[in-house]
Amino acid sequence: MRVDGIQYSYFYTKEKRNNLPLNFLGTTKFYSFTDIHQNADKHCKLINGILKFAKKNKNVVVLDNGDIFKGIYPKKSIVDNYLVAKKINPDIEFVYNVGNNDPGYDSIDKKVFHEYVKKLNDANVHVISANIVDENTGRSIPGIKPYTVIERDGDKLLYTGFVVNKIVQRTSGMASKDVIQSFRNIADEIKAVMKKEHCKGFVILLHDTESIALRLKEEAAKYNLFPEFIIGGHVHHPYINPDKKIYYPEPFGASMLNLDLKINRGEHKISKVKEIPSFNYGLGVFKKDILSTQKEEAYFKPIARSITELGYNYEEKYGMEATELGTFYADGIKKVSNSDVGLVPKSWIYDTFPKKTDGYVNKMDILISLPQPFKSIKQLNITSEELKRICQDQINYKNRIFEASQNFELELNSNREVVQIKIDGKPLFDENGKPINPKRKFKVAIDYNTLKGQNYDGKDLDLMMYDGIVQNFKTIEKTMKENEHYPISKIIINN
Repeated sequence: MRVDGIQYSYFYTKEKRNNLPLNFLGTTKFYSFTDIHQNADKHCKLINGILKFAKKNKNVVVLDNGDIFKGIYPKKSIVDNYLVAKKINPDIEFVYNVGNNDPGYDSIDKKVFHEYVKKLNDANVHVISANIVDENTGRSIPGIKPYTVIERDGDKLLYTGFVVNKIVQRTSGMASKDVIQSFRNIADEIKAVMKKEHCKGFVILLHDTESIALRLKEEAAKYNLFPEFIIGGHVHHPYINPDKKIYYPEPFGASMLNLDLKINRGEHKISKVKEIPSFNYGLGVFKKDILSTQKEEAYFKPIARSITELGYNYEEKYGMEATELGTFYADGIKKVSNSDVGLVPKSWIYDTFPKKTDGYVNKMDILISLPQPFKSIKQLNITSEELKRICQDQINYKNRIFEASQNFELELNSNREVVQIKIDGKPLFDENGKPINPKRKFKVAIDYNTLKGQNYDGKDLDLMMYDGIVQNFKTIEKTMKENEHYPISKIIINN
């Protein structure tokens, strides 16, 4: 309920509010982060900071907005951080909203995910998602609740979570329903639970874009529901809209967002909103395990000399421009698999690969630059028409384009239709758009996620993205000059 522009407890009228006792019920301290992506070293620093804060304040709630997996350290490291923290201080409440990458990419990932969900539940970590269901039955997943209620110093709040309505890992056996419709389906139930439990309000964790956050807030208002705030994620960049009470923390464990929620005489007030960087804290009780993992995985062992910066413009992530880093990765999988062409999706590349100040590239550098490099390379054996279809499908998919090896040239017309492909300078189609050699097959190396559920003749190789990247770093330290620009593939658009 809102009175005089101020949000009050949902179940108090203005008259009842004025008759509330004057005692202060409390301030809940929230610490939020999102898209950790297995950056366990930074994650444990944030947890270590929270453990220190919680010594002085028992009203702590930690909000993890998903995508804890698909990244650098072993998955176990992230889960263990929570288990250790709960053992040290059981009073800290952790809420984990499942992200789109967390269920995994195959049957092994699926099994591990369910095991970790059970471990988190057993440790009294709240695992939530209101729109992830079993793909076959349409029912909720065991151990994942649509919402949870937590009491802090006499104040109860309900927490619900949603994830982007597209889980691309179909092999996980899970699917996510439309966010807005899922909220509509559960809105009346949320109101009923809040009334029954005497909740003072509710919080939304949304692993989706800022535009969906705004729509979700508008939709909630139709049901006379006004979230205390929305914690966002998935977009991989921070965003704060204090007027709308929408907060997106920095990703990858760079920092956590701290805010205080004060409830007094029915008035709800957010204060002390700030980002706290992970480098403020040490590894603490997690130090032994983290250092042991770093040594075991040889994260910082030099692989090759750092010759040059490999440029990547984040603003072109969903555009058509080829980049040095994207071409470099595509060249890597092409070479290591002995293929005619290499293709890598742009959406998986984060930022420019810098020239290292210490002079060497190591394993950790690669893991930070490209998520999930330890998935197998698939080699397709396809005709020029099939290659053209793959290119067109990728372009049509929300205009996302792949990166290609430097021997690849793609020509599009003004309608973004593929009109010509060249490999090693040789055209595959004549002036009428017909294949010059329709029976010839090309070996095309792709990462496992390039194709959108389509079946082409091919095989999984006993090689990984990482193998190609390492080989190419070792190649360029011998073939390139210091600070030389890496050659890129060509994309020609005829406007």
